[in-house]
Amino acid sequence: MSTQLIILITSLVVLLAYKVTAVTYGVYNAYPNSPGGVRFEAEIGSDYTVATLSKATNFIWETFQQTENPNDRKPGITRITVHVVPWKGEVTTKKNQLYISSIYIQNYEGDIRREITRVIYHELTHVWQWTGMGRAPKGLLEGIADYVKIKAGYADEKYGKKQGDGERWDEGAEITAYFLEYCNELRKGFVAELNAKMKNGYEESFFRELLGKSVEKVWDDYKDKYGHKD
Repeated sequence: MSTQLIILITSLVVLLAYKVTAVTYGVYNAYPNSPGGVRFEAEIGSDYTVATLSKATNFIWETFQQTENPNDRKPGITRITVHVVPWKGEVTTKKNQLYISSIYIQNYEGDIRREITRVIYHELTHVWQWTGMGRAPKGLLEGIADYVKIKAGYADEKYGKKQGDGERWDEGAEITAYFLEYCNELRKGFVAELNAKMKNGYEESFFRELLGKSVEKVWDDYKDKYGHKD
């Protein structure tokens, strides 16, 4: 086989892999003339949102150690869209669609661009993370999403928790996120390995398999380290 043919075949394989794994992003501002829609365009913008979606996706793949092998990622996600729509909540995610409330954007006091960036990192993690086929505790899934957000530099300065806070390891949000950060200090790559294990199911024994201790014992050690702060 000629060198030129080998190069051509290799290039086609790479191109095919790129087409299979490439993700596109979009933004739909349902009511651009509403107060929230106007603020979105003025202070955030579609271009920034698309760029943030792309950057956050790559960061999540890095965190989950899925950058080099697309087969490790959740399949079938080729497009992710942010919808800015009027509803009374803040944000929700359904499959690969993120819905952000224009009312929330309208009424938010502070740096709305940073707030929405923080939201995107959290919600986009839900798009890409494994869920133990629906069996993983909700608090753990929320904690992983907040772990990604914190590691990206978007901890909640106003209402956020601190290391050592909380009564249970699976309370969720930043309480669980900081616990996972501690676990990741004990075993580098722990969060990525835990996420990978949850591809086909969930067992609390995953913690013992990865850390050599039950999750309750790891939680006790964590609380001891930070002085049982609640």
